Amino acid sequence: RDPHIDVKVELAESVPATDTGAGVFGAMLHLAEPKAQKQHDNTGSKRKEAKNGDAFDEYDDEGDKPYMKDREVLDGRWEDINNPPFEAYQLRRGKGKSSQVVGLFKGWIRLVEVEDEQTTEIEPLMDPTLMVQLLKPQIYKIRLYVLRAMNLEAKDQAWMGRPGKSDPYLTLTLGKEEINDRENAVDDAVDVDFYKLFELSTELPGASRMVLSCFDKDDFGNDDLIGETIIDLEDRWFDAVWQKTGKETICDTPGRVRWAVKPLENRALMLPTCGQPQGNLECWVDIMQPHEASAYPPDDVALPPRQEFEVRVVVWKLANVPPADTLGGQNMTDMFCKVWVEGCDVQETDTHWRAKKGKGSFNWRMKFDIELGHGAHVSKFPYLHFQLWDKDVVSWNDMMAEMILPLGKEFERAYRAKNRVFKLYDETAKRAEAARKEKAEAAAKLSNRVEVDPSMVEPRLREKQQEKLDAEEAAALEEQRQEEQRRADVAMTLATESAARNEDEFVDEDEGEEFDEEENDEEDEKAAFQALLSTAKSMMGYDEDPPESKRFDLHMRDFETQKVRFMGNVWLSIEIWPKGQAEGFPAGTGRSDPNTNPYLPPPVGRMSFSLNPFYMMYQVCGPGLMWRLFCCLACVGVVALLIFCQPVMNILIALFL
Repeated sequence: RDPHIDVKVELAESVPATDTGAGVFGAMLHLAEPKAQKQHDNTGSKRKEAKNGDAFDEYDDEGDKPYMKDREVLDGRWEDINNPPFEAYQLRRGKGKSSQVVGLFKGWIRLVEVEDEQTTEIEPLMDPTLMVQLLKPQIYKIRLYVLRAMNLEAKDQAWMGRPGKSDPYLTLTLGKEEINDRENAVDDAVDVDFYKLFELSTELPGASRMVLSCFDKDDFGNDDLIGETIIDLEDRWFDAVWQKTGKETICDTPGRVRWAVKPLENRALMLPTCGQPQGNLECWVDIMQPHEASAYPPDDVALPPRQEFEVRVVVWKLANVPPADTLGGQNMTDMFCKVWVEGCDVQETDTHWRAKKGKGSFNWRMKFDIELGHGAHVSKFPYLHFQLWDKDVVSWNDMMAEMILPLGKEFERAYRAKNRVFKLYDETAKRAEAARKEKAEAAAKLSNRVEVDPSMVEPRLREKQQEKLDAEEAAALEEQRQEEQRRADVAMTLATESAARNEDEFVDEDEGEEFDEEENDEEDEKAAFQALLSTAKSMMGYDEDPPESKRFDLHMRDFETQKVRFMGNVWLSIEIWPKGQAEGFPAGTGRSDPNTNPYLPPPVGRMSFSLNPFYMMYQVCGPGLMWRLFCCLACVGVVALLIFCQPVMNILIALFL
């Protein structure tokens, strides 16, 4: 005890002016003046977010979720800022350090000074309704919402440079009831998104100590307890402050029925053998009577399910790539590309052998299966990796350049749109999207003009508006598909020039309509001319950008000089297909069948076999080295000619000289 503190003064300040029987016991201070209650300011409490880099920011801000509307967020536990309605004392057996806790006494100790016991009116300990419920046990429905755990203690040891992790799961014990969620354990995590609802029943007063435990799942041996927290339901239900909390948020309007909003708590997980927190758990609890539980459905805190997508990447061509093989003036590169989405296997293009003038042609398609959703690996690390390599037959391959392309916003849009195909660099799709947004803005302006609240619009009207938007999007997609099919038909016609044509007319396999042969010949001639023109432009260096593609710059850092060097350009197309639509509109990998969506023509500028030795030497060695070798061979031929022709030359010299 501090000798400078006056005990009498402290006791006088602790006891309220009016004797309510609470005395100096903390459990009864709720009957005293309001200053004994620590009110928590809802506007000042800020939830500390543990950002995980997820591309889907919808789940990073709890305030945007419907169940978080009007919900107070506490920095700790409810009992840390609100005094419990009962005094609790541990019952022990034994003496000293060997004593053990065998029970808990919960109740009141009340001393009231009265002048006349017959005339003095004593204030009741609690609300008469709660007193009746206290003296007559009843069945109650308990709903425990657990959002997530943070900073859990790692129970699995670090291994091979990897940090220690845990495989956490939750268990809930209340009296004889127990819920074990071991089958939904999360592998290798210390920050876990549970977003679960646990429902059970109990009798109050009765078994009221609800133990929420977090365990580490082990394949061998017993599971390790990470930590636990205890919620006393009697201290909640029989507390007048708890009963009043959230009453103003109860809503009985059809379609928006909602129970009283209780605060979200940040509870520390503790171990009986350790005084330090082993992590934190975000949760809240609702206590309801059976008829209330049937009238008010629980809040939906479950995370949206993950969705499967197929990412299609087309590597069209490269340009301005510095030569990797410069021996003897070759100035060529045996280039190939590696591409992968974070978390997927690495895929490679074929090799463009002896690429000249820094140009490479691939027209190579790659497909990656991914899952998008909260907590998915690709959602946390939404990156596309691209690498340019030089292939060496004798030694190791050399990496020439690399690029990491962030796709977080694109993945988020695809996830929210669900059944829409996103072509990142398609101008047609962008125009359709712009038109859709323009119509939506026009509709919003019209609604504001007639002063109609969007939230009060009839459900059927909203369904009609959504159906109209879906029809417009479907029409845009169908137009896009028809355009791709037309391009594929023209390209396939050029690739199969030797195919037989009927003399009069033919029937289209898809639509069954008859086309005039003369019109078809004109289209073929136009397509052939365009293909010839494109080839000529490519040979002269005036290449056109591939359709629905974008040019990216490639760089490489020199680790000796720490300088970044420009290593050329690459043209890529990226499409995000929902898995169902990808199966309906298949596309082969590389240039294999089905070579559609879009059609990939054969690459240009590749090596081709020829019986002309000079042309083969030109392809293999390049123009610079070829002329050097040709000059060397010519000199050798002249010298050989002089050697073998020396006898003849001697005879001629003797005859004429």
